Amino acid sequence: MSKRGKKSSRALWQRAGYALFRYIFRLISLTYFRYKVENRHLVPKTGGAIICANHQSHFDPPVVGQSIPRHVCYMARQSLFSNPFMGFIFHMLDAIPVQRGGGFSGVKNTLMRIKRGDVVVLFPEGTRSKDGKLGRMKSGFITLARRGKVPIIPAGVAGAYEALPRGTIIPRQSNVRVTFGEAISVEQIQDMSDEEVIEELRVRIQVCMETSRQSSRMK
Repeated sequence: MSKRGKKSSRALWQRAGYALFRYIFRLISLTYFRYKVENRHLVPKTGGAIICANHQSHFDPPVVGQSIPRHVCYMARQSLFSNPFMGFIFHMLDAIPVQRGGGFSGVKNTLMRIKRGDVVVLFPEGTRSKDGKLGRMKSGFITLARRGKVPIIPAGVAGAYEALPRGTIIPRQSNVRVTFGEAISVEQIQDMSDEEVIEELRVRIQVCMETSRQSSRMK
């Protein structure tokens, strides 16, 4: 779908709110978290794609999403939309509600976004890390990539766990970094088994995380 077609599918308040939130969060990230991005050129400028990143904190969706100039969509638990205020925020940010365990509606909507040429950000771990390390990944993203015929782009976040670990409310100052890796191509995804795709993605995300960690240690 063309850029014009995609814009017309969203209300004006959603587009304005998305742009405003992105601007404010980027300003805060650059000043308070000394935010930096590595290898954003590895994300295709056009066409559908899935960005798979490690999940350290509630900061991860906007941190990863603002790393590229393209509009991105997010997958979020449907329960998060039950709060009126948070539901408003998630709708404004173009999040896709997904029921725990997958849910046909959420998968269908995500697949539709991917096929029309959107970039979707998701976190294969399914929940935030308890220690900042990469946890066990679920395989649901593979079905989306295969059916949508789009590449999977690994991303590694570092510093977000230190900024807002589980159980905390007030963010701490930290060097937050995002690094993108080489995409797992459509052809590779079709040829590999689910276990091989997960292992390959795990290795690539860990490489990206290590690059981000090294960068975060530099002042």
